[in-house]
Amino acid sequence: LKLQFLYLIGTSHTMTGSPAPKHVDPTATAPAAPASTATPVDPVDPALPLFRRAALEAARALPLAGPWDVAGEAIPTKKRWEKAEVTPCSATFYRGKTVVIPASETKKQQQVELAQLHDCRVVVLGSCGNYMVDDCTNCEFVLGPCSGSLFIRDCTDLCITAACQQLRMRDLNNAEFFIHTETDPCVEASSNIVLRPLNVRLPGLKEAFAEVKLRAHENRFRHAADFSRFVDTTKEDGFSLPPYVGVLGMRTTDLSTAVHGPLTVPDAVLEILVGTCKGGESLENGTFHLGEAGRLDQSAAEAVHREREAKKAASPAQPKGAGAPSAKSQAAPAATAGVSPDEGIPAPIAAVAKCFALWASGKLSPSQHSKEEVLKSLAEVMTADYVHDPCDGNTPFGWMKPMTGLEAFYEFLVNDEALFERSELKMGELRGQPGSNVVKVTANCVISAKTKPGVSLPLQKEVHYFVGPCGKIARQEYHFPAGAFAKWQAKFEPLM
Repeated sequence: LKLQFLYLIGTSHTMTGSPAPKHVDPTATAPAAPASTATPVDPVDPALPLFRRAALEAARALPLAGPWDVAGEAIPTKKRWEKAEVTPCSATFYRGKTVVIPASETKKQQQVELAQLHDCRVVVLGSCGNYMVDDCTNCEFVLGPCSGSLFIRDCTDLCITAACQQLRMRDLNNAEFFIHTETDPCVEASSNIVLRPLNVRLPGLKEAFAEVKLRAHENRFRHAADFSRFVDTTKEDGFSLPPYVGVLGMRTTDLSTAVHGPLTVPDAVLEILVGTCKGGESLENGTFHLGEAGRLDQSAAEAVHREREAKKAASPAQPKGAGAPSAKSQAAPAATAGVSPDEGIPAPIAAVAKCFALWASGKLSPSQHSKEEVLKSLAEVMTADYVHDPCDGNTPFGWMKPMTGLEAFYEFLVNDEALFERSELKMGELRGQPGSNVVKVTANCVISAKTKPGVSLPLQKEVHYFVGPCGKIARQEYHFPAGAFAKWQAKFEPLM
């Protein structure tokens, strides 16, 4: 997947080109602001928007401080099922509220929802299954580890500190992340996103990592995949990766340890901050250059960036106002299967068509071939760190959940083939915009349960494939009409 990065010198807040501050020892018990040749703003200007103030404090390793119980103002709702409330699994419809949700209340929650919050601070301790952040403005969220995804959509001006298995955002503008994520962050239709590594001690954080089985040494925040330009090819890159080694220190908090427990952090989180732990190599996308001992090699990164820009300038420019792909580039899977890019079919469409051809031939069927044979066929068309997301931002159920890797996808195929039978299958044409690595196709069918006669559902979905520069599929997502996923879950979750 062709990614283009904006490499920034210094922190993204000042944008002045002044020298980066010296490294702050992240193992220090008390937080300290890093030294800088620039005149520091201390304390942080209270006139700044909440999210910018929080992000500046996080970047300078200043304390995460209270007050932690501000009532705020309830926002009037328009629908009878909507209400302003804070529960163990949600905080919704408030303005100016600050709240801490303790670990004792979140531990057994499958999903925590933060929605319709404005000018709010929310700290969620402990661990949970997933986070959904929806329609929030000018907020700071500090979220304990989750075993699944952190999904943010339709938000503006956020500072988020979190640890998750998967980070995904859509229609998010002006946000700073201090994030730990085991898989590549997915940036969709978003802009002005800054990604930095996790840098906070929280009550029970080390134990919460263990509860949800997050690998502290595996933080792929720097390997973000930006799909914003595939939606609008005139947009600039949606995110930036400013340097962090020698810039970020470890934050602490004034939350009561007597109430919430001691402040902890996994050792590997500290090691990533100082650059002694790499936090996850890039596999096939080559998104970032790591120097000796895993430290961010800024000059090498800039050299890679200049090389990519030179190649882009040397390639033929796409004329403005270019129309839709030709009929040949939109051919149906059967017509394009096995066709090489040299014969006129765009490489991404040819890659997806090859996958369809393997599927049609039965080579991806666990019931027809051994596991080794299926994995070999998958490796022909998919990257080793292939991501499969069948949920479209909804709460996962059963084995219908986001996953990473060919082994995990093989198990998905086994379960899918054992439970589901598809009839009246109608596949649309493969569609792709010029210069885009995203291929879309519409699929309609009737899905029935093999294990319980009479349980069936007409299903429509659009599948998005993201093809990497290696010519293989790096990601697949399902997108459903409103309400379709809920119907699927209601019908089939009891059978899983």
